[in-house]
Amino acid sequence: MKSGFWNSVLNHTRFRCYKGKLFHRTIFSFMFADMEDSCWFCGHDFKVEDGFFLEATYLSYVLAVAAHVPLMLVLVFIFHIDFSLVLIILSLILGLLLPVIVRISRAVWFNFFFLNYGPDCKTKSIEELLSV
Repeated sequence: MKSGFWNSVLNHTRFRCYKGKLFHRTIFSFMFADMEDSCWFCGHDFKVEDGFFLEATYLSYVLAVAAHVPLMLVLVFIFHIDFSLVLIILSLILGLLLPVIVRISRAVWFNFFFLNYGPDCKTKSIEELLSV
C-alpha cells in the first residue's frame, strides 16, 4: 500500500498505520459520516473531543465551492443555460457529492491534526513544541 497524507485521506485511513478505517459505514448509507471509535490496528482513539470535527464543515464548504463555481461558470457562460436551471442542476450535484465532500473534509481534518501524534511517534515536551 502506498503511503502518504493524500493517500490516507482518499482511502479514509489513519495517517500513521494506514490500516485503521475512519468510517465504519459505507458511503451509500444514510449514516455515512459515522466514525469508528478507535483504530483496530494501532488502538489510536478517534474520539478526540466533542465538536472536534465542527471545523471540518468549513473545509466542506471550501470543497463544495471549489467544485461548483467553475461548473456554474461553464454552464452559464459557455453552454448558455438559464441560471435557475443551473441552480437546480448544481443542487442535485451537491446532493450527490455531499457524502464524498464530508468524508474527505473529515479525513483531511483528522489526519492534518494527527500527523505527529500516536503510539509510534516520539513524545515531545512543551518546550520542544514551542521552540520553532
